[in-house]
Amino acid sequence: MLLAVAAALVLVTVPAAAGSAPGSEADSAPPGLDLPTDGYEDIVSVRPAVAGGPPADVLEPDGAETTSTNPESSPVPLVDEPVLVDDDREECPTADWTGIQVAETLADPGTTIAVCPGTYTETVTVTTPGVTIASAHSLDLPLLVPSVGEAPVVVRGDGVEDLNGDNGFTLEARAVAIQGLEIQGHQDAGILAHSHPGGVEARIVDNTLADNDVGFFGIAEDPFPGTDLLEANTVLDNRVGVDLRFDDRVTMRDNALAGNTYNFWARGIHHVDTSNTVDGRPIHYLVGASGITLDGNQMDPSPGYVGLVNSIGVTVQNLDLSHNGQGVYAQGGTALSVENVTIETVRDGLQIDEVGQVRVSDVTVTDGRRGIFATPSTRQSMEVTDARLVEVTHGVIAFGPSGSSNDRVSVTDTTIDADRLGVFTSWVDTVSVTQSRVDHGDEGIRLDGDRVSSVEGTVEGNDVTTHPERYDGGNHDGIVVFRSANVAIRDNTVVDGRDGIVSVVAEGSTIEANTVTGTHGALNSLGSSGDRVADNTVTGNRFGLVADGDTPGLVVEDNRLTGNGNGTAVDATTGESSDSIEIANNTMRDNLDHGLLFTEDAEVDEVEVHDNVIAGNGGYGIDARRVVFGTLDARDNYWGASDGPSSLDASNPLEDPVTAALADGSGDAVTEDDSDEGVSNVRFDPWLQAKPGGTSTVADDDSGGPGEGLSP
Repeated sequence: MLLAVAAALVLVTVPAAAGSAPGSEADSAPPGLDLPTDGYEDIVSVRPAVAGGPPADVLEPDGAETTSTNPESSPVPLVDEPVLVDDDREECPTADWTGIQVAETLADPGTTIAVCPGTYTETVTVTTPGVTIASAHSLDLPLLVPSVGEAPVVVRGDGVEDLNGDNGFTLEARAVAIQGLEIQGHQDAGILAHSHPGGVEARIVDNTLADNDVGFFGIAEDPFPGTDLLEANTVLDNRVGVDLRFDDRVTMRDNALAGNTYNFWARGIHHVDTSNTVDGRPIHYLVGASGITLDGNQMDPSPGYVGLVNSIGVTVQNLDLSHNGQGVYAQGGTALSVENVTIETVRDGLQIDEVGQVRVSDVTVTDGRRGIFATPSTRQSMEVTDARLVEVTHGVIAFGPSGSSNDRVSVTDTTIDADRLGVFTSWVDTVSVTQSRVDHGDEGIRLDGDRVSSVEGTVEGNDVTTHPERYDGGNHDGIVVFRSANVAIRDNTVVDGRDGIVSVVAEGSTIEANTVTGTHGALNSLGSSGDRVADNTVTGNRFGLVADGDTPGLVVEDNRLTGNGNGTAVDATTGESSDSIEIANNTMRDNLDHGLLFTEDAEVDEVEVHDNVIAGNGGYGIDARRVVFGTLDARDNYWGASDGPSSLDASNPLEDPVTAALADGSGDAVTEDDSDEGVSNVRFDPWLQAKPGGTSTVADDDSGGPGEGLSP
């Protein structure tokens, strides 16, 4: 009897392994059980894309006879007599050992270790091929104390980690079986099945995995595929129930997962049928599906988890999903539609790996790490409309493969309430973020490219608010374009944070018609070329506009920079380019400190300042005191009075450096050239006697005083 049972446990064929599953995931397989952290590095570090096989090649038919790809896959010899283990030798007085680990360490390949009822506080590392570790009652072994009956065999964690961590069982040999045990209270995994150097074809049958960090965690490493079997297990109250993200070709049937924070988490090709449940509802993990609809209104019971691999033309709609690693997971394939789905308490609401033509509408994700996470395939389009991503760490994260073309991501009419990133795209050719509300703690909307990505990018009509207290040490920026080209940022409202709108090492950004308040730097061109900053309303910031680094061809025009600490700060050059920086037709007035501030690194001979209103500022109209050399060309500006600019020392007015006209008017003041006493380093003559393009009186222009900008 025992020999037959042992043979049934060990010598069972499974579908052949066919290499690693396709797809990519921002988390990489950890050593031991170090699960991914929440650090920013695990967001931007994406695995290289791997093409998936055709649906017909996904799984062999059930029961197919196959041969393991493990070079050590010769049959494991069976041992006729079991080894008996009893923790106190009360139930089984003739037990060989009182601990499971010592029995395994001294066992021959193919040994069955029968464990009698009791509590075993230990971690067990299995290195013997073909070993079966099972409760005595699951093997129908007669006990010497019949009154004990089917009392449980409990393997508990003791909080002490060995070389493999605090795992109940670490499987490092092939053809291992674990059956009929209660494995609980481990800080890491109840069972960790590791395919290197041999843990292939593990059979996990009829166990209870409870109150561990992870119930079952599988890792498959080339050239040793996983091909594990999980059958009839109960997985309860762990942080993660079953994690198959790093395993390969696992077969699951008749498992009940319930009460785990994240019940089921997977990626890749697995055989998981609907006999498996999460919180009483079936798992739908479909491989090679085509032209189907999963409609919660038409399914009884509705799915508890949805996974799609290499599937085409699938619609997922009218579902409530919760407490899984992913709400909806899709890998490979094309033409996916997710509509009217509510997802709660997940790591990723929607995880989309290399899927083309994705439509997401009317989706709510609450209490998650990433609301929508996508790694695009070539020529992907992903459209997100009317989504609500709230109480998440990151809202929408989308990556495109390097060097690809026609990758498109759009986010429209979406509400994002994120602790860190609102919308983040990288290496995506065309991005559109419009008519959305983004509350965030780090960066609201960021388009990240390589100076040729994000062409035709548009960020328009959004409300972006930074909450720095949500993420200490973050960038706290509203809208950022980085190493991108031809992005239009217009008609947005940006509130609070470090920087409002930022163009960093980009080309041809257009920043226009935005309203920015409460930031350190409202509008920023940092080492970018050809930026145009126009028609923005900027008030209540430390700096209204900041130009820093090499910014050839920067145009700043028609902006209202009022009531800030400083209206505009220039620390910029044109580098090797001959394109000058032009500041024209702006209103820089009523700022607490200066209207226009230059630093010692500014090459003012490459800056043109004309047709601006520079009036009512608390310090200088133009402060060029830090300029080391050069004279700023600031002719044809209106200084707030018809008689021109003033000097800080009215009794000793400064001269224009070219015409010697005196800055003895009643307008805003200019600064003195440190190398030429009594002469301004601002060329102000001639000046405008009225606001450019207007007929307002001088009195109108002088109304009010310095604004409520932030103090230095």
